[in-house]
Amino acid sequence: MRFHAPLHHPEWIASGGSWLRAVSLAALLGVAPQGANATMLQFTLETPTQSGTSAALAFDFVDSDGVVNNTVTIRDFVTDGTLEGSSPTGGASGTLIPGPVTLTDITLFNSFLQTLTLGATLGFTVDLTEQPSTSFLPDTFAFSLLDATFAPLLDTTDPIGAGALFAVDIDGSPSGMAYSIRYFSRTSRQTLFHN
Repeated sequence: MRFHAPLHHPEWIASGGSWLRAVSLAALLGVAPQGANATMLQFTLETPTQSGTSAALAFDFVDSDGVVNNTVTIRDFVTDGTLEGSSPTGGASGTLIPGPVTLTDITLFNSFLQTLTLGATLGFTVDLTEQPSTSFLPDTFAFSLLDATFAPLLDTTDPIGAGALFAVDIDGSPSGMAYSIRYFSRTSRQTLFHN
């Protein structure tokens, strides 16, 4: 597993007296399989200064090899905001509440987009299978918070500019820890646990 978690970077401090502070990440470095080739991640995001804002949650799963061999399940979704419409694409199905949402890598781009009015917090659990890709690129899952025009709502360092708060590469490492996690948020308070 490649674990990329920049835990302290001064440039992440929000400027202008904003409530939003530096990214707060907590990670349990051990990996405990939930069954054969599975990993669980728990994510929370505090959004009190965006409460009342129209937004969209983007759960994106990109297949790198054309082989249907990985699934992402989003479950235990909680928010004090108000969910509105959802739009599944490719191998996406389900609902956040009561859940689950399932993304299977049946097409190149598989996505579940959920519009909502933000409250002060949201959270969910992600279950990932860990089958290695047959290509040189891994299958990738990313989570983004978008504004009403589907542009990134928060400032992130996502290298492709999609505004991802985190991304997971399922790389099938022989060590049994078959993913890497990259964190991109500069100004939101978020927590991601993996075990």
